[in-house]
Amino acid sequence: GLEDFDIITFSWRGDEGRLFTTGTNYEIPGAYFNRNVLNADAAKVQLIKLLLDIKSRNEIDDKERDISVGAHSLGNRVVLGALEDMEEHIIAFNELKKNKEKKQELIVDNVFLLEAAVSNDSLNLGTGTFQSKGEFYLASKAARRIINFTSKADIVLQMAFKTYNPIYCLDSSSALGRTGPVTDKSNLPKNLWNINSSPMGIHGHSHMMEKQYIVVKELYDVMARNLMQEFQ
Repeated sequence: GLEDFDIITFSWRGDEGRLFTTGTNYEIPGAYFNRNVLNADAAKVQLIKLLLDIKSRNEIDDKERDISVGAHSLGNRVVLGALEDMEEHIIAFNELKKNKEKKQELIVDNVFLLEAAVSNDSLNLGTGTFQSKGEFYLASKAARRIINFTSKADIVLQMAFKTYNPIYCLDSSSALGRTGPVTDKSNLPKNLWNINSSPMGIHGHSHMMEKQYIVVKELYDVMARNLMQEFQ
C-alpha cells in the first residue's frame, strides 16, 4: 500500500499565461507554451537539488530505497532535463579525476513519462548513420528504466505541441507522449519501455490522471513481465 512509500510532490510554474477572448469564457491553455518551456528549464535546477538530497539521505540512513519519479506533459521536460544535467556532471567529474572505468551510479530507479510534451527524438542515442543525439539522450543513463506512456488519441499533443512551440514547427518532430519514439530500436536506450495507453481508454491529455488506477494496473503488469525476462 501507499503507507510503504514516501511521496514527495514537486511543483513548478508550468501553466503560466492563458489567452482569453474578450467578453467570453473561451481560453486557449498553452498559448504561452514557449514561456513554460523556459520555466521548465529553470525548474530542473531545484529538482536536481531535491534528488541529490534524497540520495544523500539514503546514504546517511544506510538504506537502499528505490527512487521513482513521475511527471505529466511538460513536467517531463523538468525531469529529463534534471537527469540529463546530473549525468553530464557525473561524466565530467569522472573524466576530470581520470576515473573513466568507474561504474556510473544510477540517480533514480524508475522514471514514468505520462503524455510527455517533449520531442519524440529526445531520447535518441545518436547511433547509426545520419542519426543525431536527442536533447535528453544522457537521461537514460541516469535511470534504471524509463517507462513512457503514449496515446495517439491525445489531441492536445497532436495539435498544441507544435502549434504553440515555434521550435518544433521547424522540424518533423512530434510529441514523445503521442507517437512514442520514431526511430530504429538500435538508436534507443535499452532501458526504455513504451506503453500504448490508448487501449486503456486514455484519449485525452488529462485522462491518465483521471484513470490512474487503470494505468497503474497496466504498469505493474508490464513491469512484472519485463522483470521476469530480466531474470531469465
